[in-house]
Amino acid sequence: MWDLSELDDTVYSTDITERIDWLDSDDDKDDADQEELEKLIAFRKKVNNNRWEEGLLFIKNSFFEEYAKEFAEETISINCYTNWPFRWIDWKKASNELQTFYTSIKLDGVTYWYRG
Repeated sequence: MWDLSELDDTVYSTDITERIDWLDSDDDKDDADQEELEKLIAFRKKVNNNRWEEGLLFIKNSFFEEYAKEFAEETISINCYTNWPFRWIDWKKASNELQTFYTSIKLDGVTYWYRG
């Protein structure tokens, strides 16, 4: 059984689909596996996004600031966000603004963000 609260900082919808399929095909599921399956199916239904099968990225709330730094580094093609002027950026404020383009959702008590 996955410990849903201990999933990686990021998880793709395709990984969740694989887990659902595996649990669904397991004829020897115990109660915990059945509960997990139901939670994951409910999560997928709640997201209700036609891009689910393409691989939506879910970012754990506690990781979002680090994600914003990595996203900026990739998008702006900078070598390292610790160099000027990036080391002076208030990454908390920058990540909060970036979150305005994302949707939050809870999975087993943990908040994740995805671009909807």
